Amino acid sequence: MKVALFGHCGKVGSVLGPALESSGHEVTGIGSDDAVEVGGMDAAIDFTRPDAVEENVRACLDQGVPVIVGTSGANLDKLDSTAREKGLAVLLVPNFAVGAVLMMRFAEEAARHLPAVEIVELHHETKLDAPSGTAKATADRVGDDVPIHSVRLPGLVAHQEVLLGGPGQPRAAQRAPAGSDRRAGGGAVTNKEIVRRYGEEVWVRGDFSKVEELLTQDYVGHSGLKDRSREELLTDVDFYRAHHPNMHLDVLEQFEAGEKVVSRLRVYSAGKVAHGINISRVVDGRIAEEWAVWTEFE
Repeated sequence: MKVALFGHCGKVGSVLGPALESSGHEVTGIGSDDAVEVGGMDAAIDFTRPDAVEENVRACLDQGVPVIVGTSGANLDKLDSTAREKGLAVLLVPNFAVGAVLMMRFAEEAARHLPAVEIVELHHETKLDAPSGTAKATADRVGDDVPIHSVRLPGLVAHQEVLLGGPGQPRAAQRAPAGSDRRAGGGAVTNKEIVRRYGEEVWVRGDFSKVEELLTQDYVGHSGLKDRSREELLTDVDFYRAHHPNMHLDVLEQFEAGEKVVSRLRVYSAGKVAHGINISRVVDGRIAEEWAVWTEFE
């Protein structure tokens, strides 16, 4: 299939794009500054932001393309009639993880017998929406204006808990991973994916808000004549991006063994190309150490 992927450089998109390509699909990434030209595509997928998704979906419907939306917090009520008039499918999926989907189904059933229900959902501090799309979807299935408690703190892994109770009944609880920072198939994020995100989000996009999530406090980079700390690395990233503001990063090959990830990389900038080999050591979901060797731009 020919697939347009909105948010191809984001947390999910950077993982989903390669997964689709490895399955034989032709993927066209569309960024926030790109024109939405999807005519001739078989389908579009959106993992962007709640304030961008409606415009993206509208553009797809206008060009005759069905859409799958995984953007957390998306509200597409305004486009329901448009999609029906055009006979195009728009599938809004709050969570693709099997465990989260089962949790929502079980909570709906349990609430028939334990009517007092509250939801607690936890995510890292960079998550844009609160409550999460999964929490709101769970509350919709349970009904009766269920209270949702949202927690946003550094270092948290996406998680949701549904608490249920009733007169004379002990408390019941259902827990499951919840959120979009998951692998394309719904499983845990791999070390390779963490390294890919680091390259795309920190080096290419210069998004330093992701550093706490992707690098340990005592990170050490081994390249050149001198080791560098996390703070020194960010200074280097600033310098590098100032001289190569429109660079593009390709991951040509990646191999993972335990804590180590070996990446063969290629960077384009201003018509020139540089190649590099990067070895990353990932501990508890964050990069703790790196060794890198790069060619000059030619």
